[in-house]
Amino acid sequence: MTDVPFTAVMIVATLFLTRCLNQHSNFDLWLGTLLMMIATLNRQLGITIPLAFTVTFILKNGFTRQSIGRALLPSVMTLGALLALQQWLAATDRLPALYSAKTDAMMSALESPELWVDAAGQIFVVLLYLGWFLLPVLVLCFGRIWLGTKGKKTSRLRLLAMALLCFILLSIIPWHRGLYLMPLGGNIIIESGIGPLTLHDTLIMQANHVPVLSNGFWFAITVFSLLGGTLLVIAGGIFALRTFRTLWSNELDSNHATSLFLILSALLYLLPLIIAGLFDRYLLPPIPLLAAAFVNLTTKEARPTALSKEGRLFSVVSVILLGLLFVYAIGGTRDYLTWNRTRWAMIDDFMRSEHVTVEEIDGGFEFNGLHLYSPHYQREAGKSWWWVEEDTFIVTFGVVPGYSIVREDSYQQWFPPHRGALFVLEKKPTE
Repeated sequence: MTDVPFTAVMIVATLFLTRCLNQHSNFDLWLGTLLMMIATLNRQLGITIPLAFTVTFILKNGFTRQSIGRALLPSVMTLGALLALQQWLAATDRLPALYSAKTDAMMSALESPELWVDAAGQIFVVLLYLGWFLLPVLVLCFGRIWLGTKGKKTSRLRLLAMALLCFILLSIIPWHRGLYLMPLGGNIIIESGIGPLTLHDTLIMQANHVPVLSNGFWFAITVFSLLGGTLLVIAGGIFALRTFRTLWSNELDSNHATSLFLILSALLYLLPLIIAGLFDRYLLPPIPLLAAAFVNLTTKEARPTALSKEGRLFSVVSVILLGLLFVYAIGGTRDYLTWNRTRWAMIDDFMRSEHVTVEEIDGGFEFNGLHLYSPHYQREAGKSWWWVEEDTFIVTFGVVPGYSIVREDSYQQWFPPHRGALFVLEKKPTE
C-alpha cells in the first residue's frame, strides 16, 4: 500500500511549503513543490496540499501578481505532473485497471439521494479515528488552552460545558446509527488487533477463527475516541473563530497562516474520502497535519503556567496516552507480521515438499495477488475473489466444511495472548 510512503513524502513537502509560506524562500518553494509532485504521483489526493497552499498564500500576502504567481506554482506543477503521467500511461497502454475507481465512486456517491446521510456517518467515523490517534496531542493542546484561562472562572466553565455537550452529542450518534464499539472503519484496525486477516475463512466466510480483543478493551478505545473527537471539535471551533477574526482584521500572521495551511490541507484531503468512502488507513496523512496545526496554534498559550501542577498533569496524561498507543501499535504490528511470516514459510515449504503449484492453492490475498493477479479475472462462486484458479488447497486460520487438514503450523500472539495456528486444508473428494 502507498499510504505510508505518501504520508512520509507529504510531511517533508509540507515542511518546506510551510517555510516558504513564512519566509518567502524560493528554495523552499521549489523543493516543496518537487516533493509534493512525487507524493501526488504516489497518491492522487496529494493535489489537495498544493491547493491548500495556494489559498493560504494568497490570504496571507494579498491578491498581487507576484503573490498569485508564487501561490499557484505548486498547484499548477503538481496537477500538470499528475495529468502528464496519466496521459503517458494511457498512451503506452499501462494505465492500471482500477486507476479511476475512487473517482468513479465519488461521482456515483454525488448522485446518490443518501449523500448527506452517508457523509454524516463518514464524518463521525473520521472524528472517532482522528480523535483516538490525536488524543495525546489534543490533551496537551487542551491543557494549554485550559491553563490560558487561569483566573477566568467563566471561561473555564464555558469550556467545560462545551466539551461536555460535544461528548454527549458524539456519544448519542453511534447508538442512533446502530454503531456501538470501535473499530468502525474497517481494513487495518480490526477486532483482533491489527490486520487485515486476508485468508479465505476469516475474510470471505467471516469465520470467527481468531480470538478478538475483549469488549472491555474496545469500550475503552471507544471512550478515548469519543473524548478525542470532542477535543478535536473544540480545537477546530477555536481555530475557526480565531482565523475568522484574523482574516476580518486582515492580520493573518505567520503562526495562524501555518495552522490554516495545515488544517485546510487536512480538510481538502478528507472531503473526497467522506463523499466516496474510506478505509481507516486513508486517515494516516491528516494525523501529522492536524497534530502540527493544533500544537502550533497553542504554542503561545499559558507559557508562564506550563510548569505548574496543572500543566504537569496534562503532560503526564498525554505521555501515558502516547505510551498506550505505542504498546497497541507495536504489539499489534508484531502479531500481524508473525502470522504472515508463518503463512509464507508454511506455503513455501508445503509447495516444495508436496510438489504443489501456485495455481492449485488459495494462499490468501497477498499470495495469490503476487503470483496470479489478472485485471481480467472472473470470480467463481465459492472461491475467494483474489485470483484463485484452483482451490484444491487453501490456507486458513481454522477448519472449514468440505476440507481436511493436511498441515498445521503454530505461532504465538501477544494481543490477545494465545497460541494461534495456520492450516493448509485439502478439498475433500466429491461423492
